[in-house]
Amino acid sequence: MEIAELIRFNPWWEKKGAIEEDRHIREFEAKRIKYHPNFPNEKKGVYIIRGPRQVGKTTLLKLLIKASLPHCDSRSIFYFSFDLVKEKESAYDVLKGYLERFAPAPPRKFFLDEITGVREWPSVIKLLIDRGDISSQDTVFVSGSNALDLWYGAEALPGRGVEGKEYYFLPCSFRTYAQLFGVELPEISLNKVDHYLLKEHLPKLVTLNKLFFGYLDSGGFMPAINEGATDITLERYIRWIEGDIVKANRNPTLARELLGAIIRKRCSQFSFDGIKKETKIGSHNTVIDYLTMMDELLITKIIEKASVRPFEVLHRKEKKGYLRDPLLFKICERWTGFSLEESCKVESTIFEHLYRLNDVYFYNDGKREVDFLMKSGRGTIGIEVKWQSTISSSDYLKLNRFDKGFLLTKDTLEIKDNIIICPVSLFLAMLNVGEFIKRRFF
Repeated sequence: MEIAELIRFNPWWEKKGAIEEDRHIREFEAKRIKYHPNFPNEKKGVYIIRGPRQVGKTTLLKLLIKASLPHCDSRSIFYFSFDLVKEKESAYDVLKGYLERFAPAPPRKFFLDEITGVREWPSVIKLLIDRGDISSQDTVFVSGSNALDLWYGAEALPGRGVEGKEYYFLPCSFRTYAQLFGVELPEISLNKVDHYLLKEHLPKLVTLNKLFFGYLDSGGFMPAINEGATDITLERYIRWIEGDIVKANRNPTLARELLGAIIRKRCSQFSFDGIKKETKIGSHNTVIDYLTMMDELLITKIIEKASVRPFEVLHRKEKKGYLRDPLLFKICERWTGFSLEESCKVESTIFEHLYRLNDVYFYNDGKREVDFLMKSGRGTIGIEVKWQSTISSSDYLKLNRFDKGFLLTKDTLEIKDNIIICPVSLFLAMLNVGEFIKRRFF
């Protein structure tokens, strides 16, 4: 690796203020609406940051560099984009070039952007850690747009400081979206909801509903929030999705058919065999394989049915499927040619926020169905979505079988025993949900 190339990627080695001239920093500062990601407090070790394209991973790394520079030797911060690097030998040369020519003594920070395109990239980091070139005092950030590559890569780094440091960097939640437009509300959690606090902020409902419809249009991706979900934006995302599917050695046509089938289910339950019959996919095992891939690419999430007393996940029963962000609604509608009903879009948006907090299931005993079921300590929480202005007693009475219940509506706020009836926009704007979610193993 040529010295000049390393210096071009790290101009702050010569002058710390050069970070202000970085393209990503300048673009960030020029945006009408700015979102500064609040990354969890750093410790030493290897951080794996996976997330969808255009969520802002490179900008995140550059902002972390900018925040670190005033407090350290500028040469202790190393950044490199591996977009054009394909072989592990070349990646090794890049890191060796820095370590041999520029790196001071630890602690240091390594920002390895888009490294997922490098074949067998974990072996390079593993070698440098095992050999002591990257020390226990160093911090390594590994990012990439192909979540599947990062998932497999993390599996190859046990015992190298990666444990507890795998994060999904996801699009803005509605709470963050509202804050970007100047609406700051106190936090609530599912386990402790103050009805009087909800009532205090009910006068903001007109503003929140207006913002919520804007969120349903753009989703939480900053390019769409700033510029709108244009045809060019949608086409660009479709091409990226197709490219990631090809990289995963799957057929984009079959993936498109599968997404179309999920959309046609309108947030209702299905079986893998039923999906198979609606597509050209030959077996339910292939359906499972493709759905697993799209889950790892952060396009969809498939959830399972569960019982309440006793709580049990019913793995062999029907499933439900949700798209992960409102912008994906538009992208997948355009790609598949099928439309998603507004009520299903709202239900999907609520699911995504709940899933960022903990695992989510659904309940259906053949007589009563509840959209979402979550564990809370030894108890259960039931969440039902009624995207309408009028509700009936049957809508909330079926939540009595849970230890706590939420009925989410368009504009009704009431409390019925252990059930809170709350407008969707108010609930999501106050729910303590972030953008950095730790990978779950259990």
